[in-house]
Amino acid sequence: MLKIHDVNKNITGREFWNAKTICKTVENILENRDTYLTNNNLPKHIYNPRNIASFGVCLHWGCDNHDIYRLSKQVMSGDYLTINNLRYYTQPFSGHDPQTFYTADQNMDWFLSYEMMCHEVPANLLLSAPNMLGEIGWWYNERLINYDVAGFNFRIAAMHQNGILDFLKERERVCVLEIGSGYGGFAYHFKKLFPCVEYYCVDIPESLLFAMIYLQTLSNEYSHNLYDGEIKVSDFTYIMNYHIDKLANDFKEKFDLIINCISLDEMSVDQISFYAERIDNFLKKDGIFYEQNGSDLSELFPTFTNDIIFPQFYHHHGLCQGIPRMRKKINKER
Repeated sequence: MLKIHDVNKNITGREFWNAKTICKTVENILENRDTYLTNNNLPKHIYNPRNIASFGVCLHWGCDNHDIYRLSKQVMSGDYLTINNLRYYTQPFSGHDPQTFYTADQNMDWFLSYEMMCHEVPANLLLSAPNMLGEIGWWYNERLINYDVAGFNFRIAAMHQNGILDFLKERERVCVLEIGSGYGGFAYHFKKLFPCVEYYCVDIPESLLFAMIYLQTLSNEYSHNLYDGEIKVSDFTYIMNYHIDKLANDFKEKFDLIINCISLDEMSVDQISFYAERIDNFLKKDGIFYEQNGSDLSELFPTFTNDIIFPQFYHHHGLCQGIPRMRKKINKER
């Protein structure tokens, strides 16, 4: 039975101060982004989505009036109430406004697939949202759920039923790279399942703002590092998208698992090709690239296999955010 969740734990004064420090840091990064790209001869149409429209391609986040820019500014200039309810401002990352989860016309089709999943997936892999930062949803079997959390659980279920989680459990040390980490929701839950994982979040600064606040508030028992030219071993490392090439040597065949969900669909062909080359370089020879997007991007990943891995419980489109694919490097010696 579903029960509406309506009471959240408030952040402390220290957590608010830390969040505002993050806001100031990202504000400074944004003020200097174009200068940095120009001084380092980095193509703006690859690294700054707000420049895509000037190249004749106005994709999802390439439009200057996209919510991510308005909402990131609102968070950076926000007061305690804004930070304490951070999830109210994360609509750009899932397409669903958390503040409308309770409305009568809210599409609850996803819940049908979620119920099926609860019967097919081990209980320890069923996720529950943290009771902070303005999280909204319903209590179901003692778990706080909503559309976003159910979507994260869909990915975990697909990974579990196709052997990806077992593959990671066999490793002494696990390094995961998420390209397009959004507000940090999936990273939070993945770290709960794999406490020893080194998790790297790559995204544009406007998005990393949310991920850094979210993860440093909710996972403050772990170490956090914003890449500033030097790689430090941390539980969570945050990397601005335009720093990724500086890490070509450090990241060569480093990662056991690379994840991209939804965001490649929002990029230009040039951007997807750019990331495809880096993924090929960064993934270990026996590593796995988990990709979940609406379009079939196989032509842009010619060095990878293309295995569609819908979970066994999947009978319904309500919970599916793109088509889950498990890609592995093709053995070039064959």
